[in-house]
Amino acid sequence: MHYYAASDTILPHDITESDIDFAHDGQGFPSWHRLYLLAWERTLQEVGNDEEFALPFWDWTGNPTQCDPTICSEELLGVTNQTTGIVRGKYLDNWYVLCTREQTFDLTEPCEPDDRRDGLKRNTDDEKEKKVKEQGYTMTFPTKKDVNFALRFETFDLPPFNKESSCNFRNILEGYVSTKTGFRLPNVHGLHNRVHIVVGGEMGDVPSASNDPIFPLHHAFVDRIYEKWLRKFNKDANVLSTYDAPIGHNRHDVIVPLFPVYTHQQMFKKSFEFGYDYQDVDEKGRSPGDEKEDESKSLGDCPQAKYYPNLPKSAAPGKLMCWWLMSVMLVWQLLLAD
Repeated sequence: MHYYAASDTILPHDITESDIDFAHDGQGFPSWHRLYLLAWERTLQEVGNDEEFALPFWDWTGNPTQCDPTICSEELLGVTNQTTGIVRGKYLDNWYVLCTREQTFDLTEPCEPDDRRDGLKRNTDDEKEKKVKEQGYTMTFPTKKDVNFALRFETFDLPPFNKESSCNFRNILEGYVSTKTGFRLPNVHGLHNRVHIVVGGEMGDVPSASNDPIFPLHHAFVDRIYEKWLRKFNKDANVLSTYDAPIGHNRHDVIVPLFPVYTHQQMFKKSFEFGYDYQDVDEKGRSPGDEKEDESKSLGDCPQAKYYPNLPKSAAPGKLMCWWLMSVMLVWQLLLAD
């Protein structure tokens, strides 16, 4: 499902369109992944015949330089061979992956589920160092300070409601915005995005990321941050743009390609309404490690919330005006033609 939502759109005559992503780069990022995780969890409950099973989360703020050894261990989610990058472990030795960039010829051909490649890959230490030198990436995991910075922003999202927006919670959480300035900067990757880049391998490429079993643990922690924001500011789906977000990300757009069908508005609710909770998060979104109430609440280079303009709740008025102007122009042209 993640591959089909995030992969390039393949058109006739070997043409691909990479600008359409139903799961990322827009205001629907948290709600899309919330539904995806719920579908994943329900499926595992059925497979294991255990209605009490719940997806765990991986708090990647604990160690900036490596995955928590209790998680990335031989007994759980594997250890990366520093020569080959192949992940080995109790459950990973016979792991296979599919729908990778290589298997789909750089996303120019549809995924073939029967085309499987043996071995899950993650970054080696040498590969991390290479990305620092050649691409300028920060190859350390985000910190609690980064998470706390995101949770200071009461504004959920701002125009253009995609990866270019600044000074808002959603794009800081997704990872396109600096956790120092609050602004979108080229080649800056934080929070969610940086974890994918640091883990690397299949996780480092969006369409193939869910091949790695660490993916749902990572996104469960992202969902926890989203839940903390929902409880802290007590917002509802009225903060979502109705028309101006990228395709598939508007308030009433359905979440593609998951079934049964839900919209982003339906998923923009606190976790209680979906039958799950985070044990260490209280009803106001507070948990151990949070900033104290009297600590600095700097928003980087962004203005304080009280200085934000009063944005319309939807783009409906603008759309109606456009249709009105187009109608007037059409009538005017018909009159001139006569």
